[in-house]
Amino acid sequence: MANQFFPDFALFAKVIPQPVPVQKVQQHWLDGVNNLVNLELEAMMEYNHLWFDLWQDCASGDKEVCHERLIDHWAEHHKLLMDHQKRRESVITEWKEHIEEVL
Repeated sequence: MANQFFPDFALFAKVIPQPVPVQKVQQHWLDGVNNLVNLELEAMMEYNHLWFDLWQDCASGDKEVCHERLIDHWAEHHKLLMDHQKRRESVITEWKEHIEEVL
């Protein structure tokens, strides 16, 4: 079944002369998409947690505490962004390498 997220590998099989283990490619394609979706959801929850903590700290009305928390928040936000980018690149690289091995 082909759609925008899952290509029709039967078309590739007609073009590629050697036999291609289409079932393995399809399963790994689905596993890779699932891993990426889970990674993005996990990062989104972590970002939301950071913003909620900042909101709680600033809700008290103490401007000094809020200002210090805002500085800490952006440092944590940057670290989270860099960690997430590394994890995403790792998953995508592993995904590509496996598909290349199968093909």
